[in-house]
Amino acid sequence: MLSGKQIPNAQGRLTRFALTHPIRLALASGALVALWTAAIVGNVWAVTIAGVGTTLLVWYLWSPRGPARRREDRLYDESGLSRRD
Repeated sequence: MLSGKQIPNAQGRLTRFALTHPIRLALASGALVALWTAAIVGNVWAVTIAGVGTTLLVWYLWSPRGPARRREDRLYDESGLSRRD
């Protein structure tokens, strides 16, 4: 698994942030989707389900054993400096 100091600069800023702070990304994503749902739908249940669902989905994807994290580990070699093809 890549640590914060080994993350290559070739990755996007959001990807580097997701690798170092997955829970912050999950909470921010859930809050943004909840606000968007509140503005469009306005139903409390829909806002709650959308916010919690997005938070759980993003946390699952970027958690240490999540599929997005494993994909980034596969794309970059063990030193974290060069991209694998």
